[in-house]
Amino acid sequence: MTQNKLKELLDGRGKSLYWLAKMSGVGYQRLHLHYRNRAQMIRYPTLEKICQTLKCEVGDVLEMVDRKKSEP
Repeated sequence: MTQNKLKELLDGRGKSLYWLAKMSGVGYQRLHLHYRNRAQMIRYPTLEKICQTLKCEVGDVLEMVDRKKSEP
């Protein structure tokens, strides 16, 4: 399963979701879905804008997790 680490990235840098939306040009609502790990998919242009704005790599935003270990 792929998990989004956007919340950890922003928290670690002291940046807000609102800041990311303004700086990247990606809509706040779309980013909020990723931030809360509720998005079903991510489009390449969105991922590129996030990475360019945060000056990070795709692997910094997304990670593979073992579904069995992530379930309670």
